[in-house]
Amino acid sequence: MNKIVIITDSTADLSKELIEQRNIVVVPLKVSLNGKTYNDGVDMDSAKMYEIYEQTNSLPKTAAVGVLEFEELFQKYVNDETDVIYCGIGSKLSAALQSANIAKNDLDEQISKHIYLVDSGNLSTGIGLVVLKMCDMRDEGLSASEIVEKANAIVPCVRAQFSVKELTFLHKGGRCSGTARFFGTMLRIHPILRIFKGEIILSEKIFGKYEKALDNQILDIKNAINDVDDEYLFITHSLADEEAIYIYDNLPSVVKEKFKHIYITKAGCVISTHCGKHTIGILYIKKTPLLNAK
Repeated sequence: MNKIVIITDSTADLSKELIEQRNIVVVPLKVSLNGKTYNDGVDMDSAKMYEIYEQTNSLPKTAAVGVLEFEELFQKYVNDETDVIYCGIGSKLSAALQSANIAKNDLDEQISKHIYLVDSGNLSTGIGLVVLKMCDMRDEGLSASEIVEKANAIVPCVRAQFSVKELTFLHKGGRCSGTARFFGTMLRIHPILRIFKGEIILSEKIFGKYEKALDNQILDIKNAINDVDDEYLFITHSLADEEAIYIYDNLPSVVKEKFKHIYITKAGCVISTHCGKHTIGILYIKKTPLLNAK
């Protein structure tokens, strides 16, 4: 059976330790700031990005991995004894998967037949959850085609959700109107964004203290506890260290005891560009597909 190389991109927001432990290849997306372009997670992190933004008041711009980069990446790893599987940011959220597919089709058939693509339909550690399950399957000895089939069945079961503390980045990125931002700020509205069928959905609006939005997510996982894959739970955030501690400390014991692995990870530049400071989410996999974004 062929060796399998699993590739994701920087938006998966996996820690360096997990990437190294699980032998995952990560290709960085691009972030443009103040006239310069950086590789997400390589020569630019979220803290530095926010610092530059506060100095320049210029919203960062992001770009997907290009076709030529994917061609080079695939050629680096593929041979007659090695298959690669790429699973990165969802196709409705970025052009990265489209670029990967074009690259696959442009390459010689002897190479392209060893390339497999999975649409995560997700972002951040919503991708990371699928990637880690793929790593488990690889380590169990499954073939690339078997991994892809099972990964595609996992995708609609991923519960990815985030609380947004304030609306500046959503507003400046054109993701909510100026009026919505004004009233959101005045009334202290904190959106709960959830991924459903590959799209970002405004699921709920939480009024008042930000902790109420965090409690909403904690209640969500508590209520779902009998319908979860018990392997991985992520608490992922963008410069929200205090909120991450709050969530972990307030997770019910039934949740902490249920999951084999609970990871706290930091969002990279691309994800942070679209959500802003103090955004934080609880992400996990359900046993059954999501029926809605609520």
